[in-house]
Amino acid sequence: MSSHSPNVNFLMHVGTVIRVKSLATKSGDPMVSVSYKTTDRWKDKKTQEYKEASEFFNITLFDDLAAYAENNVSVGSIVFLKGSLRTRKYTNKAGVEVTAREPQVAELSVLSGAAAARPSNPAMPASQLDRDIPTNDFDDEIPF
Repeated sequence: MSSHSPNVNFLMHVGTVIRVKSLATKSGDPMVSVSYKTTDRWKDKKTQEYKEASEFFNITLFDDLAAYAENNVSVGSIVFLKGSLRTRKYTNKAGVEVTAREPQVAELSVLSGAAAARPSNPAMPASQLDRDIPTNDFDDEIPF
């Protein structure tokens, strides 16, 4: 029996869209930047008060996923995402090096709104992760 445990990088999120921005790659291919939040809610056992905490995420979609998002995703949509988590470093506008952990989406479905009946599951090309993402188009003022 091997002493190594299997490594799995698998992400499933259900979240609320808070920003959608249509862009294009340097070659003119469709690209969409989406920000969403996931929220945990619980009842504090000591105070009996309901509490919540949100986590914020940015994703960048290309090709078929970008086209699907442009036509179906809007602020307030509840979305279901499947993919993996990636880490990248960049320098923000203030010159500070930032480490970002970002979902890499392989599947995207809208759970609320008119697009809820039209899930998207295109294959993610391997070259998607190697694209030049224009970092100057992202708003560094967003708290995530």
